[in-house]
Amino acid sequence: MKNKSKTNGNLSLASIGLIITAILFLFATETAMGKAHDNIRYYSLILFTVAGYIELFCRYRAHRAKFQNYGMTILVIPIFCVFVFILDCIQSYKVGVPFTKRIYVQIALLLMPALYSYVLINLISLPELEFVFTILLWIGIFFYIFVEGTGISRFFVLQNYLLYFDNGDTQLESHNNFFPILFYFLNYCRYSDTARKHKTYYNTCWILSFVFVLFAHKRLSMLFALFLMLLNVCVKLRRTIPRYIPFLTALVFPIVTYFYTAFVKGELFTNKISKASLYKFTTGREYILSLWKNKHYLSYGYGSSYDLIGRYLEMDLVEMYMEIGIIAVLAFALCYFAIVRKSFYAYLLMTYEFLGMLTSSSIPNPLSWTLVLLTIACFASDKQSDEETFTDNHRLSLRHHKSIVKAQ
Repeated sequence: MKNKSKTNGNLSLASIGLIITAILFLFATETAMGKAHDNIRYYSLILFTVAGYIELFCRYRAHRAKFQNYGMTILVIPIFCVFVFILDCIQSYKVGVPFTKRIYVQIALLLMPALYSYVLINLISLPELEFVFTILLWIGIFFYIFVEGTGISRFFVLQNYLLYFDNGDTQLESHNNFFPILFYFLNYCRYSDTARKHKTYYNTCWILSFVFVLFAHKRLSMLFALFLMLLNVCVKLRRTIPRYIPFLTALVFPIVTYFYTAFVKGELFTNKISKASLYKFTTGREYILSLWKNKHYLSYGYGSSYDLIGRYLEMDLVEMYMEIGIIAVLAFALCYFAIVRKSFYAYLLMTYEFLGMLTSSSIPNPLSWTLVLLTIACFASDKQSDEETFTDNHRLSLRHHKSIVKAQ
């Protein structure tokens, strides 16, 4: 059953659940990290995921003949999680160290966004989703200014901008990587029917999302946002690509991960790069990896390094490679790039995410990955074209009805 293409001024329960979950994640990131109530955000995500599957099942039972299933490629991720668990068992047996709670948590961080995003893409229409993303933008701006930072005053401190352009620490930098995915979604949807009807509002949100990507001072996100702004001028974002391009890209990332790991460990270009330069280039991640080196890189499964050094490595692909092997990185890349199908824009977003996971960390934030998978699956599936066709047919039927009424 196709979702209605209009929001009717009301938000569905799935949309309200997503907004509540986003607020809890943003609040916990700034005020509750490591505290007892930190886990409320995860319970919220799980609760709304289960509720979503119940609603989805009810819709399927009621409208089985007309039921439309989108984002099926997302469901390769649970299969990948089973594969990771098998590799965990092998690694644990090999070193003789039993599983800890962290191993299950790490698998859950992969599984939760996949299950939740699959529910959302099938419960929320694209026009409603566009509106929800603008709400998330305003919520993100509020948290950035009044909860995460010191208020509006920091925007009027010259030193913050001098440090900003000098790549130093600045009060403008955000701890969240929330704005980029909102910008990437709104950038693609700014010519949709909904955005055209409310052009001023959606253009304002689009521009604000871009501005706050820059304010947040995440280098890769800033570069990719600027790249997309240039791409808007010369390339049609809805174009398709051959399926072998995502496949070949997935094959490249394990190789790149292997060499980047050797680089961060100081095993490449040893005569040309000093330890201080390596530390600065990796923004301190070389030091984090050295903490694990003191434990002889012991691994008894995916996520075990967190138990040993008390923190994330902050390099997702490097962590996966060193904990359960290069075959895991290959399977990971193949599964996730399969989701983009033939969509050019979805391919760009997934490539950006993998570059981010190579040099930094995003897997520990299931909300961010829920939005990423939701965005990519929306543009890679037939959801957009189906809902646009539904809207066009609805307009034609209304015009036909009006012409009949006039003729009578």
